Amino acid sequence: MNSEDKVDATTMKLVLHKNLKKLLDERGMTASQLSRATKVPNSTIQNWLSGLVPRNLIQLKRVAEYFEASVDFLLYGEKEFESSKSSFKEYENGPFRTHPLHFIPET
Repeated sequence: MNSEDKVDATTMKLVLHKNLKKLLDERGMTASQLSRATKVPNSTIQNWLSGLVPRNLIQLKRVAEYFEASVDFLLYGEKEFESSKSSFKEYENGPFRTHPLHFIPET
């Protein structure tokens, strides 16, 4: 991995700030309106808009779902990133799908 491939906290906060502001502007929304719609505290959204790195991924996921975007897109701005939801579905339905009880020896 070279230095261009690394994403540090500074890069992440700048992109989140830009993406969240852009999404709010595109929908003509305020942070307060987003807070009410997602049940994420307004202070948290304001912190993200001011450049702080998110500490609660569940809250970030709620905001991403509200905008019908992936968490990857909010954080990194990449639409090409696979969302964890589609990756999990591929794994869940793939050839390695097993039930935990299959590993219990018969008595």
